[in-house]
Amino acid sequence: MIHFYNPAMLYDKEKIYRRLQIRKDTPAYSYTENIFSSLHALAAEKMELFFCYKSIAPLPSFSASPLDLCGQWVLCLASCSDSINQVIQQKLEEGEYLEGYLLNDLANEILFNASNQMNRQIEKEMQEQGLRLTRRFSPGEPPMDLSYQKELLALFEEESDLPVTLNSHYMLKPEKSMLYLFGASADPVSHPVGCECETCNFPNCPYAVPGEALECSRKR
Repeated sequence: MIHFYNPAMLYDKEKIYRRLQIRKDTPAYSYTENIFSSLHALAAEKMELFFCYKSIAPLPSFSASPLDLCGQWVLCLASCSDSINQVIQQKLEEGEYLEGYLLNDLANEILFNASNQMNRQIEKEMQEQGLRLTRRFSPGEPPMDLSYQKELLALFEEESDLPVTLNSHYMLKPEKSMLYLFGASADPVSHPVGCECETCNFPNCPYAVPGEALECSRKR
C-alpha cells in the first residue's frame, strides 16, 4: 500500500549561500538577502511537492549487496512540479541569473530536506516493527542499473496515478524527482537514513556543499 507524505518546506540558507559562494563581504550578499524571501514564496507556490513510499518484496539479487539480506524493501518517490523549473528557466532567459541560480538551489534544498523528513518517518515506522534500514540505494548507482527506474516506478503506478514519468533513457520527469529505496531487516546494524554530505556515496550530487563534499571524498 502506498503511503503519502506531506513534508515541511525546510531549507538551510547558509548551505545555499556556501554552494553558490555568496559571501558576506560581497555586494551579492546584500542583494541576495533582499530577494530571498520573495524567492522562497515563489518556490512555495510553484513546487507542489509530491512524496510517497511503500514496502515491496525484494527484487532479484544485486551481487552481495546488503539489499540481498533483507526480507523487504521500502521504495520511496520524491518529486515536485515542473512549474518551478519553468520559472527558473524563464529567469535565466531574461538575464536574471542570480535569481535563477538561487531559486534552483533553493528548490533543490527544499526537495532534499523533504526527502530526509520522509526517510526519518520511514525509519520510525520500521523501528516500531523491530526492523532497521540499510543505507539508501538509487537506480544508476552501483549495484543497481538505471533501467531499474522503470520497474520500481511501475510498482507505484499499480496503485496510483503519479505526476512522475520516465523518458526513453530511464530519466525521471519532472527533473527534480528522486526514486530510491532502503532494505529493511532485523539486522542490529543500522545506517543513517538522512542524506548528508559527510556520508554521501554520490560524488556528483547536485545538493552537495563544496567544502563538505570535498571532505567526504577524502574519506572514501
